[in-house]
Amino acid sequence: MDTVGDEANGSYVDSVLSAFNATYESLGGIVSCAELFDSRKGRPFSSLPTTLRKAGADGLLIVAASSDTVKIAKELERANLNLQIFLSPWALTPDLIQNGGKAVEGALGVSIADLGFQSPSGKQFAQKYREVYGEGPSFTAMFGYETASILAQALSQPGERTPLAIHRKIIAQGKFQGVQGDITFDRAGKAQRNILVFTIQNGVFKEVP
Repeated sequence: MDTVGDEANGSYVDSVLSAFNATYESLGGIVSCAELFDSRKGRPFSSLPTTLRKAGADGLLIVAASSDTVKIAKELERANLNLQIFLSPWALTPDLIQNGGKAVEGALGVSIADLGFQSPSGKQFAQKYREVYGEGPSFTAMFGYETASILAQALSQPGERTPLAIHRKIIAQGKFQGVQGDITFDRAGKAQRNILVFTIQNGVFKEVP
């Protein structure tokens, strides 16, 4: 297994790679090669297939935006390098599939969002989003809507409106209605949501049971 990440989003990439490496190695896996690139300074993906072949990789975790993920996947496809591709939540947007085509078929990724918007409220949100914007929503659209809704509820309550006061109001309420179900915040202010696994199958995100 090899990994590649975009240094332009260093904190996020480091946290994902650190968590993945620790878990993967605890299960007996070996990360034989770790590549980093900086999307702000160019994208030297052409040499990646050669590096992966030399390392004897059978899988690749890509931690990058969808645009760079597509470029990496297409480089692997052009090199006839058949690896299992793993993706972080960052890349799991509709344009990954639209631009990636066959190069991203079979890729596996994790998300705390139902990328198919299958719940009743999720379907309603997706339908209204299409009516307004002419295309389906991504998980970022859903999170943006939920964030604004939660903030609006906190601001509607009486009392101070300082950042700390709003933070405390959100934690005190604890549970909010989200697009795909309840969103619960713990005492530290962290949202508690389930992790879902998806694969790309026939050009759509399909949840893996």
